[in-house]
Amino acid sequence: MASVFVNATVALAAIAAVISLGLLITFLASYRKVRAPFTAGLVMVAAFFLAQNLLLVYAFVTMMADMTEFVSQLLTGVMAFGCIALGVLLYASQK
Repeated sequence: MASVFVNATVALAAIAAVISLGLLITFLASYRKVRAPFTAGLVMVAAFFLAQNLLLVYAFVTMMADMTEFVSQLLTGVMAFGCIALGVLLYASQK
């Protein structure tokens, strides 16, 4: 049975993927208006964040049984900080 921390890590990775999708949509809208290399770079970065977080969801789900309690606690913290960082970036991008 998966621990609370493993489930929290999977949930946070899924939340990060949704936030990354929001960033991708926001940056695509900016790129359509501006067509600058910088905004194209932002689109690529958001796409990589989305791919990374989707891969993390898959990896965490498939490795649930093998994760130790310490590792799951550590990954929960890492994913929480990642979600906060992506959320701040999305918030700032909407302004």
